[in-house]
Amino acid sequence: MFEFKVVRKGESKEEKLRAGVEQMTSKHYGEQQSSPELKRVVLVYSIEERQFVKWHEVVPQP
Repeated sequence: MFEFKVVRKGESKEEKLRAGVEQMTSKHYGEQQSSPELKRVVLVYSIEERQFVKWHEVVPQP
């Protein structure tokens, strides 16, 4: 499961990553799935650099 965030010129890559992790965690994305193979990842794409610049795997808390 992916959460995509886009960073534009002048915006913080780290802040977008934190926002994506917070969103995925607070809204419980993917937690209703029973598959142990499910991965939850936040990806930050830079418009200026035209590539993914940050990512983080969100691991559910027991």
